[in-house]
This record gives sequence, structure tokens and C-alpha cells, in this order.
Amino acid sequence: MNDAVATTLVGILGITGSLLMLFSAIAMFRVRDALSRINVFSPATGLGMPLIVAAAYVYDLHSEGFSWGSLLMALIAVLC
Repeated sequence: MNDAVATTLVGILGITGSLLMLFSAIAMFRVRDALSRINVFSPATGLGMPLIVAAAYVYDLHSEGFSWGSLLMALIAVLC
């Protein structure tokens, strides 16, 4: 994988996941009841965290090469 492609992909995935987490955290402070706070946090856990894990896996794949251990850790993190 090319350096520019890997860096761009890691940046896009990481920033998008981080922004989703940030927006969910801000929205949690804006809602009033506990049930709405739980529902507001679902985009962060459903999409933000897997994007950050994917960015970490792409970085690991680029820097160290393919390994079954890192792929397994990324899959378990996303599925959990």
C-alpha cells in the first residue's frame, strides 16, 4: 500500500470516527432524560468506534504488514 493512500485512509477513518464520538458526547449533554442519553450514544458505539478501530488496523497493516493476530483483535473489537 502506498504511503499517501494509507495516511489518507487512516486520517479519514480516524477523523470521521472521532467526530462521531464528539458529536454524540455533545448531544448527551443536551438531552434531559436518561433514556434519551442512552439512545444518543448509539451512533458513537455503532459507527464511531468501529471507524477508529478500522483506522488503527489500517495503520498497523501499513506499518507492520499483515498478521492474523491484529486482524482478529480488530474483528473482536468491532463485534463487541
